[in-house]
Amino acid sequence: MQAQMLHNHSAHGYCQLHKNMCAQGSTLTDPSNLRSDTLDVLSYTINLDMTLMNSQQISASCSILFSSKMNGIDWINLDLLALTVDSVTSEVGALPFVHTGALVQVQLPVLLNMGDQYTIVVHYHGSPENDTQWGGFYFSSGYAYNMGVGFVANPHNFGRVWFPCFDNFVERSAYSVNVLTNNNRTAYCGGVRTAVDTVGTDSLLTHWELTNEIPSYLASVAVATYTHAESSFESISSTQVPIYLAAKAVDTTNMKQSMVNLVPWLHGLEAQYGPYRWPRVGFTVVPFNGGAMEHATNIAYPLFAVDGSLAYETLYAHELSHHWWGDLVTCHNEGDMWINEGWASFSEALFKEVIYGQQAYIDYVKDNHKDVLLHAHQDDGARYPVSPVPHEITYGSHVYLKGADMAHTLRGYMGDEDFFTAIKDFLNEYQFSDVSSEDLRDYFQQYTSANLTSFFDNWIFAQGFPEFRVVNVVPQGNNNWQVNVEQHSHYAPALYQNVPMQLTAINELGQKFSTNILASGESTSTMVSLPTDFAPIGFCVNDNDALSMAVLAEEQWITETGSNDFDYAEMDMDTDSLGAMDSIFVRVENHFGAVDENQSQIEYFISPDRWWNVITNADNDAIINAEIRFYGNQNQTNYFDSLFFQYVIENGLTEDSLILLYRANGTAQWQPFDTYTLSTLGGNTNWSGRFNISHLKQGHYAWAAPTGMVNVDHISQNKAQIFLSGYDINILANQLKGDVNIYDASGKLIWSGKFQNSLQVPTISWQTGIYTVKCILENSMVYTKKLLIAK
Repeated sequence: MQAQMLHNHSAHGYCQLHKNMCAQGSTLTDPSNLRSDTLDVLSYTINLDMTLMNSQQISASCSILFSSKMNGIDWINLDLLALTVDSVTSEVGALPFVHTGALVQVQLPVLLNMGDQYTIVVHYHGSPENDTQWGGFYFSSGYAYNMGVGFVANPHNFGRVWFPCFDNFVERSAYSVNVLTNNNRTAYCGGVRTAVDTVGTDSLLTHWELTNEIPSYLASVAVATYTHAESSFESISSTQVPIYLAAKAVDTTNMKQSMVNLVPWLHGLEAQYGPYRWPRVGFTVVPFNGGAMEHATNIAYPLFAVDGSLAYETLYAHELSHHWWGDLVTCHNEGDMWINEGWASFSEALFKEVIYGQQAYIDYVKDNHKDVLLHAHQDDGARYPVSPVPHEITYGSHVYLKGADMAHTLRGYMGDEDFFTAIKDFLNEYQFSDVSSEDLRDYFQQYTSANLTSFFDNWIFAQGFPEFRVVNVVPQGNNNWQVNVEQHSHYAPALYQNVPMQLTAINELGQKFSTNILASGESTSTMVSLPTDFAPIGFCVNDNDALSMAVLAEEQWITETGSNDFDYAEMDMDTDSLGAMDSIFVRVENHFGAVDENQSQIEYFISPDRWWNVITNADNDAIINAEIRFYGNQNQTNYFDSLFFQYVIENGLTEDSLILLYRANGTAQWQPFDTYTLSTLGGNTNWSGRFNISHLKQGHYAWAAPTGMVNVDHISQNKAQIFLSGYDINILANQLKGDVNIYDASGKLIWSGKFQNSLQVPTISWQTGIYTVKCILENSMVYTKKLLIAK
């Protein structure tokens, strides 16, 4: 139907209205969430005329029922973007209003006190707007539909592109949507279809009701020559819930084939998250190439994903899971978007577990974690906490991918029984409301002995990851072993506390014996008692992949010669001989952190970015060759070794200078490996290449660059040597005095002092970066050295 054209206020009335509203504290930049502290929108009734969609126009009226939460309210502010308001009316007739930008200010004819209800009707028309990147209201190929958020828009909620509303995360309302269509088109919206009326000879008026209260961004409409395939599933609440798969008739068969696992997934979701609390399951196909949108009971689902294959199963798994995370319970503000999107992304992995088994879940989690560890900071432009995130990355990799990573890690902290029980109760407690990360933390803490304050402080509210490694193992007799686990930081501001993890011993048969430990701070020492006949060849942590650390670890049994690549751990292998064994166990750990040097870093500058640990039961006759790659080119997608190559470039070295180091274990000395070749792919200054290792053996591997120094004992008289040992800057100058100045990368002097013979400057509290050390000896000799301090 057409919106009624009615203008009733004069220029004087406009000015007086604007003056009155400003005097009451309402401005054109009214914070959206604050409105919900003043008024509560109970319901919207949207009458939408879509018969003009060929000209990409809508005409509509929206009836808004609201109640006052305060005394003395005689105005209401609504969001409406890029559409023209024709009039605002109520039971007394036309009301004065001001529409500036995206804000509609309406003067009420009565003074509302707490609990009073009132209804206004906004009549409007125009061409709805799209976000510059993602979201809005689209007309395309005979379809018209909305996508309820805008990635760039501020706020991200995008109900305001098609109806006047409180466009925020916290306001929840019921919806009635009545859509007039023609040309054999019909409309699908949220909730239950209550009626379809024939209007004239070529139009339909379709009525939809959703009594579950939702935020504005979850309201929806989609118009096309739709039909739907209807089925149902029996909920654990013993109700039959209808399922609508809506598409053009030509696409419904493919849609059903692509969603063949939809009902098993619904049962899986209910088993893990609790009952489905909505009146309908709905997916509606739209020609959108940028993804899908979790509109409540009416998911906007892309046409490309209903091709008859199972290629996009995790997409519908993600969107449907929003009916627990993101529709049923929603984030309180955009900074906590991981509650919506991170948990829905975690649900993709859970879908793999429900449909395809535990290993499929682990594989999906590990693929996601590798993407987070290597690329999230590149995708989003920096390293961020999971929460809060800035506006510009609300829909970035830290929210979706790292958010999923952290939900998996929380599962590892709590264990399955406590984790899923907490989820069910949490979603029941907070159903149809908004929550914060603190709400989730405090509620889940009731269900576990794990320290969730530490978990959220470390994993959620701070950037980076921890990196744990077994550094040394000391036999104590009677097959008792003292195992020392060290923690290092991968761009995290502090070492993690109270981290529960699995410590595992591996024997020569590849068998395992595991125990649980609680790791905190720099070092954790644990006594492990192994079975009498269990002879360990190595120890590791987190071999169950319960935690997403700054380590990519992968295990395989090699049963035949040929290629056995460890893609997850970034090590390619080619086995020439199994030796005397039928099969060989190999565990490869790719650690993203600085190695724990047992020798002063004088001869070599060892990579502060990455090193590998190999545990294997291969005998001396086995021949395993391996390849590891370095990535120091900041212009390439794979840019993992930035700190190491900062040093290489700053010191005028090339890739030809690089050396592969090896040590048998964490207490051994680093030495150049005896059989390897260095390949500088594409030249020796593009900072990308590989080390080819012949006869791989158990132990640690790292690359390094020479410093030009041979040994501390060989420092000649009347000269100074400057080097790093751990996190300390060391200066040695035989029998000489001198002054030292240390500058940061910007040239600012940050430390100065005097010394005689030697000096050690602790840098543990310094930021990661390149520092210049200038040493002026009493004999007037000056020595300058650039050092990379990496945490």
